[in-house]
Amino acid sequence: MINKLIYIKKEGYIPDVIILEWTQILMIAHEIKAIFPNIPIAVSEHDVTFLSYQRKWEHAKGVLGKKVNKMLYEAMKAKELYEISACDLVYTQSEKDSNLLVGNGVPQEKVFTITPYYETFSEVSSKHNTKDIIFYGAMDRAENYKSAIWFIDHVMPELTKWNIRFIVIGNRPNKSLLKRKAANIIITGFVAAEELRGYFSNCLCMAAPLVIGGGIKVKVLEAMSAGVVVLTNHIGIEGIPAKDNESYIFCNTPEEYINVVRKILDHRLDEKKIGENARTLVSNIFSQNRSFEYWRKRIHELGVKN
Repeated sequence: MINKLIYIKKEGYIPDVIILEWTQILMIAHEIKAIFPNIPIAVSEHDVTFLSYQRKWEHAKGVLGKKVNKMLYEAMKAKELYEISACDLVYTQSEKDSNLLVGNGVPQEKVFTITPYYETFSEVSSKHNTKDIIFYGAMDRAENYKSAIWFIDHVMPELTKWNIRFIVIGNRPNKSLLKRKAANIIITGFVAAEELRGYFSNCLCMAAPLVIGGGIKVKVLEAMSAGVVVLTNHIGIEGIPAKDNESYIFCNTPEEYINVVRKILDHRLDEKKIGENARTLVSNIFSQNRSFEYWRKRIHELGVKN
């Protein structure tokens, strides 16, 4: 990429603005600045990567694992903040991540928040006519398959007594997850959007017991847009201004997940109301059109200044 930029500069091309998409590209911001020193740079932080590294450190096992992961976290944090200093605008996908950057010294005036891209399933009719709990995401990613495995190992042994099925939806499931397939543990692999709508419509709820990861969770937004009741923890709901027992249900321990599922089965929770509140929240707050117009304005202003 650096060679390509050097080539197009030699050919006489000078951009008005340079936009870096994803943290991996942010990591060469200073090198890009050296090629185009007078061109403003905007960077899209899909998530603040050093937060994910911090959580890996906190969840690492053993003294050596803790030490190595702490070193990786400190190195990533220093590198990420250093490369951001070469940029003129930084936009994140949640207020939480924006505040995290500002709290770590990034100037407030160059940070703002956009709505992440997500598929909306607002037309889905929530029937809740099965005992299926779903989990949804790219199942080759550690934050997803490790979370699904946690739920299978710690929660499902109790839920099996009530004929609950746990359906894990997503492409490229990890081998350690596939080993746990059973009559009541369904690993679907990739499913098309229409089939996903069916799972959203018919499921009892969605569990998102995320053990690692950072940034706003698009899978949670998509499930909420479909009126699905989402059971999740602090990691799963971060960046989404939802209220516990109003537009989602907070669960952290196996016992909390088990108790909530029992309440849903016994109709001691108004899951339809919670699901509809979630659908309304996503529609009202996460407007992609409104967010795009603001993003376009800020990028345009950056180019005009140049």
